[in-house]
Amino acid sequence: MSVMTDSTPQRAATTITAHAARNLMTTNQLCEFLQVSRRTVATWRAQHTGPTYVRLGNSVRYRPEDVDAWLSRGLVTPLRDAA
Repeated sequence: MSVMTDSTPQRAATTITAHAARNLMTTNQLCEFLQVSRRTVATWRAQHTGPTYVRLGNSVRYRPEDVDAWLSRGLVTPLRDAA
């Protein structure tokens, strides 16, 4: 069993094309889309529970496909009544 002692988030080896970069969402756009506060999104980033994001210098951006995938992972199907 290995224990990770580095608190740095793992970075996926992904390529962002110029076309994809034009479609990146800002934190404000993500907040508006999800109807949550900037503090909520910042907490998700700090806890590594929110959508995957891209760092561009000091800026954070979100690819719409990553937001969609994150939302899909949160889907819950209610159980039907046994009656």
